[in-house]
Amino acid sequence: MNFWERRVAWVVAAAVLLVGFSIAHVLEDFVYGVPARFGFEVAPAAALLGLAYAFHALLIAAAARDNRIGYLGNLLAGLVWLVAAAVDHLGEILFVAPYRAGLISKGFEVGLILSAVLLAVTSFFAWRSRQ
Repeated sequence: MNFWERRVAWVVAAAVLLVGFSIAHVLEDFVYGVPARFGFEVAPAAALLGLAYAFHALLIAAAARDNRIGYLGNLLAGLVWLVAAAVDHLGEILFVAPYRAGLISKGFEVGLILSAVLLAVTSFFAWRSRQ
């Protein structure tokens, strides 16, 4: 079986990986008061994040049905997470030590960035293969 025949599995696996790393990272962000840095109180920030995850779950379900919109949505979700994580955390990953909980905190961020790249790439190729 080649990639095209496994595109659903690749996209869903990459999306689940991204969701896992992003949840771990976002929980740590909440512990360190990141929502306040953007002018949010914890409850409204958590509500917005919950809506974003619910929408992403719908996109994952659409991709699981081999739907082009699901692939495109996951591509965009991967790119948003990639850009946001790289802009906000790449300097911390490379130049800040000690950082939060040490290597585990950096691991959350690196895992988030790499899984976002994986989701964007697999979603792009899956989306293109459905044209």
